[in-house]
Amino acid sequence: MLAGDNLESLCSEARTFLVCMATALDGASEKCKEAYYASDRLTEELFDNGISFVDEICDEEVIEAIRSHFDCLWDEEVYRSVRKCKLPNIDKDCSYLETETSSSEVNACYQEKYFPNCDADDVVSCSSEAVASACDDDDAGELVELIGNSFYDKFPICPDNKQLKTLLKFFK
Repeated sequence: MLAGDNLESLCSEARTFLVCMATALDGASEKCKEAYYASDRLTEELFDNGISFVDEICDEEVIEAIRSHFDCLWDEEVYRSVRKCKLPNIDKDCSYLETETSSSEVNACYQEKYFPNCDADDVVSCSSEAVASACDDDDAGELVELIGNSFYDKFPICPDNKQLKTLLKFFK
C-alpha cells in the first residue's frame, strides 16, 4: 500500500509536470508549435485533458478509494484480466509464424493480437466487472469505472489507431 502522502504527492507532481509542459509549449516558437501540432505529439488539448484528468482522480474521495483498494488493484492477475478487456486477442499465439511465414503474415498476426477493443464503454464495463469480481468488492469495480470513464472521455481509446495502455496502468 502507498505509505503516507505518496498518492497526494504523485497527484501534485503529475499536475505540476503537466502545467510545466503546457507552459513550455505555450512559450515555444511558432515553428516548434507547428512541428509538434503537425505531428500530433503535443497539443494544448492533450495537456488540458491531462490536467483535467489528474484533477478528477486526485479528488480526496478518489484518493481514499484508491488507497482502500490498492492491494487488490496492484495484483498481476487483476491487471491481466483488465488488459484482456482492452486487448481481447492478447492471448493469440503468433510465435509459430516467426520462422515459417513471411514478415507480412507475422505483422498481421501481431496487429490482430494487439488491436484494442475501441468501444470505451465496453472496455470500462468489462474492466469494472473484472476488478469487482477479482477483488470481491463492487466498490473497487466502481472505482475503475469512474477512472476509466474519466480517462476515455478525455483520451479516446482508439484515436487515429493509436493504442493506449489499459486502465490499471494508473496503479502500476
